[in-house]
Amino acid sequence: MTVPQGRYKRHRGLRLLLGLWLLLAAVALPASGLETVPVEPGVGRIFLSPHLRWLEDREGRLDLRAVRRALAEGRFRRFPEDIPNFRYTDSTIWFHVRLANDSAEWLRRLLEVGYPLLDDIRVFVVYSDKPLRRFLGGDRRPFSSRYIQNTHFLFPVELGPGEHADLFLRVRTGSALLLPANLWSPEAFHSSDHRRQFGDGLYYGALLAMLVFNVVVFLFIRDGYYPLYLGFLAGFILFQSTLDGYAYEYLWPDSPTWNDKALSIFIPLTLLFLVLFMRAFLQLRARASGLDRVYRIMGWVMVALILLAPWLSYHTSIRLETLVTLPLVILVLFTPLRVGLQGNRPALIIFASWMALLLGILLYLMQVYDLLPVNLLTLSAIKFGALLQVLGFAVALLDRVRTLVVENRSMQHQRQQRLEALVEARTRELDAALAELERANRELAEQNSRDQLTGVRNRRFFDEHLSKAWREAARTRQPLSLLMMDLDHFKRINDCCGHPAGDEALRQVARVLDEQLKRAGDQLIRYGGEEFAALLHDTALPGALRTAERLRQAVEQAEFEIDGRRHHLTISIGVACRVPEGPEGAERLLMLADHALYRAKAAGRNRVEAGDEKPGEA
Repeated sequence: MTVPQGRYKRHRGLRLLLGLWLLLAAVALPASGLETVPVEPGVGRIFLSPHLRWLEDREGRLDLRAVRRALAEGRFRRFPEDIPNFRYTDSTIWFHVRLANDSAEWLRRLLEVGYPLLDDIRVFVVYSDKPLRRFLGGDRRPFSSRYIQNTHFLFPVELGPGEHADLFLRVRTGSALLLPANLWSPEAFHSSDHRRQFGDGLYYGALLAMLVFNVVVFLFIRDGYYPLYLGFLAGFILFQSTLDGYAYEYLWPDSPTWNDKALSIFIPLTLLFLVLFMRAFLQLRARASGLDRVYRIMGWVMVALILLAPWLSYHTSIRLETLVTLPLVILVLFTPLRVGLQGNRPALIIFASWMALLLGILLYLMQVYDLLPVNLLTLSAIKFGALLQVLGFAVALLDRVRTLVVENRSMQHQRQQRLEALVEARTRELDAALAELERANRELAEQNSRDQLTGVRNRRFFDEHLSKAWREAARTRQPLSLLMMDLDHFKRINDCCGHPAGDEALRQVARVLDEQLKRAGDQLIRYGGEEFAALLHDTALPGALRTAERLRQAVEQAEFEIDGRRHHLTISIGVACRVPEGPEGAERLLMLADHALYRAKAAGRNRVEAGDEKPGEA
């Protein structure tokens, strides 16, 4: 049957009107079915999280129109706890809350999402009578792209007098999906944020102070376990600052890709140093060989997680690391307790301090996995535990120092008694022993200051001697010159003749250079690889350049028999001279000589170049 044209147009018009009416009914959000959160002028903060309704988007394909339709159909649900916590999910989660300004004032507010690890946040503010506002956030974007520079995500929300607005948040992340959300007045937020950052400053200040303190202690007592503890503490500071968003703000703000991987690397790195420290401090190899094997296995597991982290997704890395962390928590709690029960008091103190920290970690992981509610205690549990751990280790350190002092005093007393009893009979033997010890120390010091391959002075001697020479030159106001030398094309000898031939070439070149340094105070140093250095006392720049040219010519004119063949070698030399003055240190002299050496290499090699800054002749 054929439909008349006019009737068809009328039917088509009715269908269009019906479709438009259904669309408006779907996207219109009647106030009667939704909770409305009042925004009042005198209220500085509204905790929005309990008012949020959520919708799961498994495929991540829903747009705002589809989400508004789902809201109208009643598909949004409430979360059973105050702060929504979806743990680790591959789904995209939409959140909604309706805001109402029933006052006669224009209100400006800040929406705060207080979890810095969320990857992608999209905020839509939908008004009834004006265009919607759309904002983007998340740590997958450069820090500089944030609307307000803060470790938390902040988005502006404006409500006119008597105006209502629907707030939609689209969140997708590889981390645990927590959404602690607040609506602040700008003044209240800045006041609260100031207090938060002040508290965090005290927290990180305490950790950094303990790090510096332990570095200083290590420099004094040189105990082997200190670097392991320092590695753990430094790794923990990086882990915690990444978790809080401060590392992203201050250390790598323009590297969102690295920021996404950093946490999954810092966690196993910190735990690796923890395992190594516990083995060393508790002396597990001697006290508990079975536990020592377990610790070695855990150490290799951490190394594997560090190596895999760049290639795995954040989601996968964190899940693997969480599975390893939980048994490790039990292990490092049990181990010092077992050793401490054998009579080791520092181990018991370490047990108590680790227990505080690991309890904090455990509480945090339990709230991530929805075993505990999300609140201030569980969110900050690691911080509280870390501070207690720092204090506990300080107590253990003081106890160790006290024990060492007591033992040292006892040993001194016993030594004094023995010396008083044997002083007359053993005087000559003691003198002989002291003389032998002094000779051995001199020989040892001489060996330690010599390069084993070439026989000339080594880098360690150079570092110590340069500082002394600089101070002496500053005292006498005499110039100090430094020659930095590098064999040209040395790699060719290694490539064509092998490394033993390269070693022989270095020995012969060192002998030629050393023969040219005739003054008693001048020293030839093997700086590293095929690099040599010469320190010339009381030598101005012209004299240093003449010496450098003499060295260069000596190497150029020499024939070196290496591996049965004769070779001709050349050397590039950078020269720098300074009369120490003002606050500058010897590093300036080294930098000038190094830059001059680079210029000599760049200018064709086999030449002498002087540093840019030339002092007056002495």
